[in-house]
Order: sequence, then C-alpha cells, then structure tokens
Amino acid sequence: MVGSLTLLVAIIGVPRTAEAIESQVCYIVADTGGGNGGDDLLLKVDSEATPPRNFVQVGTGTGTNSIEAAAAQPGTNLLFAADQDGTNNGRLGIIDLTTGVFTARPQVMGSGDGARDTITFRDPDGLTFDPASGTLYASIRIGDSSAPPDVLIQLDPVTGAHIPGAFGTDINGNPIDYIEIEVQGGRNDIDGIAFAPSVVLGGAQPNTLYGVANQGAGDPQILVEIDPTTGNTTIVGNIPLPDVEDLAFDIPGQLYASTGRDGKLFDLSISGSTISAEEGLTPGIGRDYESSGCYLEPPVDLSLLKAADNLTPNQNEVVEFTLTLANDQTDFVYHDANDVEVEDVLPTGLTFVAFTNIPSGSTASENNGTITWSVDEVLLGQSQELRFTARATGVGTIINSAEVIDLREFDLDSTPNNNRPSEDDQDSVTLTVTTATGTNPEVILVKRITAINGTPTVTVDPNTTPELEDNDAEWPSNFLEGAVSAPVMPSDIVDYTIYFLNTGDGAAENLTICDILQSELTFIPDAYNAFSADADAGVGSGTDLGIRLDDGATTKYLSALSLDSDRGRFIEPATNLDPECDPTDTSPIDYSNAENTVVVDVTGSDSGQNPNIAPGTAGLVRFRVRVD
Repeated sequence: MVGSLTLLVAIIGVPRTAEAIESQVCYIVADTGGGNGGDDLLLKVDSEATPPRNFVQVGTGTGTNSIEAAAAQPGTNLLFAADQDGTNNGRLGIIDLTTGVFTARPQVMGSGDGARDTITFRDPDGLTFDPASGTLYASIRIGDSSAPPDVLIQLDPVTGAHIPGAFGTDINGNPIDYIEIEVQGGRNDIDGIAFAPSVVLGGAQPNTLYGVANQGAGDPQILVEIDPTTGNTTIVGNIPLPDVEDLAFDIPGQLYASTGRDGKLFDLSISGSTISAEEGLTPGIGRDYESSGCYLEPPVDLSLLKAADNLTPNQNEVVEFTLTLANDQTDFVYHDANDVEVEDVLPTGLTFVAFTNIPSGSTASENNGTITWSVDEVLLGQSQELRFTARATGVGTIINSAEVIDLREFDLDSTPNNNRPSEDDQDSVTLTVTTATGTNPEVILVKRITAINGTPTVTVDPNTTPELEDNDAEWPSNFLEGAVSAPVMPSDIVDYTIYFLNTGDGAAENLTICDILQSELTFIPDAYNAFSADADAGVGSGTDLGIRLDDGATTKYLSALSLDSDRGRFIEPATNLDPECDPTDTSPIDYSNAENTVVVDVTGSDSGQNPNIAPGTAGLVRFRVRVD
C-alpha cells in the first residue's frame, strides 16, 4: 500500500455511558520512520474534528515492519495490532502505549477451513472489536487485483489464534473458521473494518459492521455494511476520496475515513446513498500510516505542579514540597480521573523526612527515596495536594521531578510515565543549596517510654498535650514513638528513649546527654548484649552493652563502664561526674546525694567517634531499667 493511513477504532478503558461529544485520542502506526529493529512507529494523536491536532511520537519504534491493522479492546487499556510475521502468517499482539513496542501473542493466526477449503490467514488488513460482545474480528487479504474476495475471521485476544468454528458448521458438520466477504463493484479488497457504537451521528447505523471495499487507490472507494455472521454486504455509497485505507467511529458515533497516499483523516456523513467528506487531519509525522486505534471513553486532562517552600535552603535544612494534582477540565465531555499514581524520585542531595499532608482518598509511601502517591479519584475541576518534607543534604543545584505514572483513563495531552518534561503531567523544582554559615546549634530533646516488658508502647494518648519540642516539623516521621506516661508494676522492665534533634543553624559539637534516674529504677547493664557485632568503638571485649545510640549516621551499642573509651557511661551515687552534665560548673560535680545517671557522649568528644551533629540531624539514646 502506498502512503496509507489506517484508522481502526474500539473502546479502551473501563466501559462508561457516553456523556457528550468529546475530544478523541488515537494511536497511529506508520510503517516507515521507526527504529528498534523495525520500520513501524507509534504516534499518539488528538483527533478532534477541528485542527490543529496534537501529535506525539511514542517510543522509537514498535520493533515490527508489517503492522497493517489495529483495534482497541473494550473495557481495557490495550491496543491490539496485527503484524505479518516471518513465517508468512498473521500475528496478533499488543502495542505498549508508553514505550510503543509491539509484543506478540503466543500463537499465529494460523489456517482455517471454509468455503475455499484451507486458507492461511497471512495478511490481516483490518481489526475491530464488536463493542457489544467484545468479539475481535479481522479481515484477511487473500490476494491482489482480481483475486478471490477477502475473508472475515474471529481471533482469540489471549492466544492470538483464530477461533475454530467461529461461524458454525457446514451441512456436513465441518467447522466454519472463516466466511467470505461479498464483493461489491468488483472491489474485493476490504481495507478496513469498524463496528459502529450504539449511538451514531451523520447517518450511520448503530451496531453495524462497516467496511471499505476498494482495489488500491483507484475509484470507486465503496462503503459497505457487512453481516458479521454471513459475510454478505450491502452498498451504502461511494466515498468521494482516493485510496481509503480504514474507517473509525468515535464515542458520539462520528464516522471517520483515512486515506493512504495523502495520509489524511476525513469526517464522513451519510445521507441515503450520498456520502460527503470533510478533511480534518494531516498527521505530518512519518508516512505510510497503516493502522491505528481510537478509544471511545471520555478522556481526562490531568496536570501536576510541584512547588517548594524554600528554593534556596542552606545545607541540611528541611524543605517542604507540595504536589498538586489537578483535573483541569470542568466540561462534562471529559471524565473524572481514577486510580492515579504519582511518583517522585528524590535525587542525590535530598533525603526524605516526613509526609505533612496526605489528602483523604489517597495513600502515600516512601521507599529508599522514591515517593509513591496513589489517588483514588480526582473529580472534574478539582485537585488534590500532597505535602512532604525532605532534607537538603547536598550542596549546589538540585532538581527534583515528579510525574503521573499511571491512571485508568486516557489523558488528552500527556502520556503517563514517559518522562517528557514538556507534558503537563510532569513538573520539577530546582533548589540552590548553599553551605550553612550559621554557628548556633539548638538541640531539643523528647523523652518517651517505648516499651514495657518487651511490648512497644506506640499508641497515641489523646489526653496528652504535646510540648513545643514534639511539634517541631523537622522530626523524622518514625521518631517520637512511645508513651509520655504509663502505669507500671514492680519488676516491670521499661525501655526509655531520648530523641534528640539539632534545629539550629550550626553543628552541635561536644554533645552529651545525661539522664538522672529515679531511685525506684535499676539500670540493666546487659540489655543489648545480643548486638555485640555493632558495639561502639572503645568497648572492651566481652563487656556488657546497656545503651543504644543512633547518632544520625550509625546505630551503635555502648557499655556502661566508665573505664572504657566508648561513648556510654553509667554513673552511680557517691561518684564524681565530669562537668559535662552541668555546663555551668567547670569542676567535677559531687553526685553522692544524687541518683544514678546514664551519660552518653553523642559526638564522641572523648573518643573522636562523631565530631558534630549537623543542623537538622536527629538521633536517639535508648536504655532499659527495672522497676523496683
């Protein structure tokens, strides 16, 4: 075929009631211009009747050379196509609407029996789904010029093979695998077929299988109705166009015809036996368009905007990001957006902290820097907003992008998960991060009971008024778990956790945390002996481990001995304590009348473990006691 544009149509997406005339999205396959090991190339096109139209190349090529038919399956987002494979047999497959790659079904169309005995279904020239039953039909080219008429078969969308006995049995009880399509006007080439939906415009008949009968580019190009049970045809009229290659219907029932040599799409109107055509589409990308498919479900028009509350943070500052997902259209010719998924992959230099707003009807999660936001529904003209915080750990220019990666419907002007920054379903923000020049650290502490007798205490107490430190926005989302107070009994084992966070603009150096215990509590020095592999530097061999320290970089387990050189100590009464626990005193403090004290040198000022706690860094100290 020379310069042909084949337009085949069916429903893609979950079936819905047609609401009004809508914008249409089609997918066209050109049999030149592609790569990826073949010549075919997939294009996405907005086929509204009024130019200009929007064309986008999808991928770099289908990987095939001979796709001549396509159809979209009702109730799914699947675009089927038919290729003539290397075994000289027709092959059904699916074209991925994001990558543009054709994946063959496991079986070829094969050979079948009918009025002309056994025929190999080698040259599929048309595909269409019956919108009512979901049955997939293919018209098969048998020969050229005055060769025998084309035949009609049914295909299994799962296996790709023809359906044996699809048209019943003959008088001898033999299965009929195909039926001949009756020739009209000497034109035996059925170049395209399309089922009309239940609602039609322009004089077409609902629930009717149409075909275009021709013999190449010459006149006449005959529009026929085809009986899908017998193959009998009825002439509707001559199409006043050269080289018609295919037919298609959109949701309100508008009939389109595509031509080959000039590669255009026309709106057809039928009045009795008179057919008029109005030009509407010139693709202009690639050439020799052999096949395509339009979907009949109302489209959506999603957009995604990304913003940050601070585009010039200092290093280690926390930035709040906002993702706004909007269904931009308000006209009911469009659709609510359903099952939308947005992905935001944090680049190097940004570390996730916490979600600050997850809207109702959606869920959000973070895994190794990848944020996934799943939204059940975005109504027409409405929007949803997700907010989260991340720490700017890097320096310099940091670009953070987010994109819609999946949705149930079709977006009119964007394709999910194709990483095209020019489309409005993808957006980014650029941060310029500078090295912090502040010199004022500010460390805040929050203490919790995090377990009793090994059972975590992570429930929320609604009667507890949070302190100012609890509400700081820089706390990581998995911090501050535990109870402020809890009933205990003698012999109960209690885990205490002290959370710390540097909210200042300078690094915290020589940071020591001291916790003076009540007299009714006995420190358990061997609570973490099972973690000897992660003992802090300076812990002696075989020494008990009674303190856990997360310093913002590592998790280590410390001994309580004052004689070793790790970062943990347990000071008992009648022992002079270093002045670290009382910075107002420069001499050793007499604790002879005080209770026991847990001391952790977080920054390792004695051992050189961790020279400072950077702004925005959070950590914890945990130890275990017995109630006397």
